[in-house]
Amino acid sequence: MVIDPNSINNSTSASARGKAATSERASASRDADAGQKSEAPSRGESVSLSETAHAMGKLEAAIAASPDVNQQRIEILKQRIESGQYQVNADSIAGKMLNQDLLS
Repeated sequence: MVIDPNSINNSTSASARGKAATSERASASRDADAGQKSEAPSRGESVSLSETAHAMGKLEAAIAASPDVNQQRIEILKQRIESGQYQVNADSIAGKMLNQDLLS
């Protein structure tokens, strides 16, 4: 049996060239697909939202519009603390803490 070193190199080169060509075609195909995906939807397509989705949108807008802090409530509590009228009900706080722990 005789092994021709030239035929080994040629077949390897042909194989490598085939893989490169396949890779180039795949890349071109991906690029073409990406171009198609970025197109705008046709005019016949539409999207409709459920009543629940509309209600959630309204709730989100209301929450976004409301302040994070109830400044009026803070001022009332400050005044009550400063005047000594604010009394902490330890039993009520402890009960609420226990109930919260049980719900978790």
